[in-house]
Amino acid sequence: MLIILGFSLVILLPIFAYLLHPLSSHKSHVFLITFFLFGGFTFNFVSNKPIFGSWKLSYQSDSMREIIHKNVEFPNKVTTELIFSQHSHEDSFLIGTEIFYQSLDKNSLVSAESILKFLNKSFSDPQFQVPIYNLLADLRDAKYPLISSSQILISIEQPSFCNLDRLEVEISIPNGPDVDIANKTIFMPDFNQQFLLNGSDAVIKGFDIPSAFLNQEMIKIALSAYCKNLTFFSMKVLDLKYSKDYQEEVFIYSNEWLKKEQ
Repeated sequence: MLIILGFSLVILLPIFAYLLHPLSSHKSHVFLITFFLFGGFTFNFVSNKPIFGSWKLSYQSDSMREIIHKNVEFPNKVTTELIFSQHSHEDSFLIGTEIFYQSLDKNSLVSAESILKFLNKSFSDPQFQVPIYNLLADLRDAKYPLISSSQILISIEQPSFCNLDRLEVEISIPNGPDVDIANKTIFMPDFNQQFLLNGSDAVIKGFDIPSAFLNQEMIKIALSAYCKNLTFFSMKVLDLKYSKDYQEEVFIYSNEWLKKEQ
């Protein structure tokens, strides 16, 4: 906003110099043209519905940058004015998301978290839930970079009498949402190697393995081995409260497979 004011004064200086010069002609015409042009610009800038630019939006942008620079929480009044100045609920959410990522890019995590809390509270419709999970995941990864690399390693012995076609692994939270935190299908698996699952195997980003480690959840690991003529099933439960270094290793032995009814 100060830049705009300074630029306006620079433009007006030669006009003032011309009007004050004793030998200048057509002063009244120059004055009237300047008055209408600059008056129209000023009226537009302070208007609630400007054609271009806005004093209010400029002030809000300056306030936003200052808050992000100081890494403090956004006051509720400032957040409301910034986000809900848009024409639609979707555009308002996009503006909030943009402010969130500006805060994150500056590593202003306090500012980013306060915006995210506001978005989570103000946009409760189902269409916004997955995007909010994504924002939560990005904030979590910025705050806890070690947790973002959390992983589960599974060592498996092949079921007896099984010509294996594919292996499916589903990890979920018992008594939690009916969505897996990780889901992976492996075709023609090599049992000489460990199978790794991490945040990239999430169905919904943010509701994933790193979040389970962060919240020290109890998780269920369900495995299905699809053989040519048979299907086997095995399951393990882990309490991540006792995990170290954000990694867990699970072993499935050949005698732990149960035949699944066709």
